[in-house]
Amino acid sequence: MRAKVGSSLPPGDKHGVSVYIPTWEDTEAWGRRDPELIAQLKTGYPRFFVPLVVNELAERLLSWMSGLPWRLLETEFRDGLRQSLKEPGRSAMLITARHHAKDPQRYLEKQLTRAFVFVVDFDGDIRPVKKSENRSDLNEISVVVYPPRGAKEAKAFWQHTGFDSFSAEDNKLKKSDVLLYPTGMSAISHIHDIISLYTTTTKRTIAIIGFFGTQSDLETLEEELAAGLELCALFTEFPGNPLLGSVDLARIKSLSDEFFFLFVVDDTVGTSVNVDVISHCDVVWTSLTKMFSGGCNVMGGSVTLNPKGRGHWDMKRRLKDRYVNTYFPLDMMVMEENSTDFEERVIKASQNAVHIADTLRKHSSVGQVYYPKGSPTQRLYEKYKRPGKGYGYLLSIRFNTPAAAIAFHDALDVAKGPSLGTNFTLGCAYTLFAHFHELEWAEKYGVVEHLVRISVGIENGRFLDEVIKTALDAAERASKK
Repeated sequence: MRAKVGSSLPPGDKHGVSVYIPTWEDTEAWGRRDPELIAQLKTGYPRFFVPLVVNELAERLLSWMSGLPWRLLETEFRDGLRQSLKEPGRSAMLITARHHAKDPQRYLEKQLTRAFVFVVDFDGDIRPVKKSENRSDLNEISVVVYPPRGAKEAKAFWQHTGFDSFSAEDNKLKKSDVLLYPTGMSAISHIHDIISLYTTTTKRTIAIIGFFGTQSDLETLEEELAAGLELCALFTEFPGNPLLGSVDLARIKSLSDEFFFLFVVDDTVGTSVNVDVISHCDVVWTSLTKMFSGGCNVMGGSVTLNPKGRGHWDMKRRLKDRYVNTYFPLDMMVMEENSTDFEERVIKASQNAVHIADTLRKHSSVGQVYYPKGSPTQRLYEKYKRPGKGYGYLLSIRFNTPAAAIAFHDALDVAKGPSLGTNFTLGCAYTLFAHFHELEWAEKYGVVEHLVRISVGIENGRFLDEVIKTALDAAERASKK
């Protein structure tokens, strides 16, 4: 693929939600935040990169605020904000919904950092956000101003909150059981907010089954629950990313019913086309940014409530009571257009992925291919696979030597960068992107440093065969050195 380091994926799309990082060396530079590499980024993966135009708008708003007649603002708000704006290195976070803007303010102030929130509308009117406000207006922007010492905490909040379907025949969903959000992280953050309403002084634990939960892990969980562990909720993926292992959803749901905790499943990798998870959990969370869109140029997330799930009506009421539609209309239009052929694309990408996995497993330089078909947990995946459907579009590869992994990655002539679920094939050095500062920890769970992940697209099979063969040839040469 011919493109410049740091350019948008898809190429030339200013709304692209991935970025071209072509070589292993480039990925390592990204992981250690090398200034030379970072300076070349024109875009990036949404949770790790604030769009340049957003940063520019934030700085313009702060500069504009600094030059306004202060007498027009309320005294207490005016004095604090004025002092904050004068501080060198101050920054701002832009939020769509007013009540969401209060959340980072509370978070930052818990970290001993003063923060101010104000609303600017397109007419230039400015005012502080009151605590009781719980609405949104697409003709305005909420601005959270914070000093330089709050930069790290502000980024952490933004990254992990995202504020900025099918079922079994006897378990039919209604439209009202599905809620849309502007990003996947926003969707899961709202689930977490609702769960927090159910916590008590003794029942505060939320469990996460990570890369994939083994049979032993589930047995340990069951023992701990029987011994008195009280869970509010348990989250997992199906299948897991990046090792593509599958957990026994029905067994966890049984534990959920017995020990009274909420069971939430992320089906982004599996997709509702290939697997039925809604019948075996309480809530399904999906990043629509991925294969549902496929275009890699718009974001979205969804929360789907199982009509027969734990506390269905109460959760539904609470989510709707707190729901504020901040999904930008043009984003909705792009998402709707992109998703029209969702099922066909999932089927095609899954077929391509099965073929690539088979090819990789036959090669001497490959140690292991992580893919639901052919994995130790294939039986569990098939337990929830829809009749006649596939094993998904995502796979990962562990090579016999680091040199082979690097050679394969660099010779793989496809788009390379973070994200997954794109219509075009997208490769990456997964562990360097996701766990650069915790490599030893990740390796304990089988996620080795030199893992190569491929999100397989819907290209012509012959083209993909040639691309994979060229990369495998490079891996073989590297193995012999």
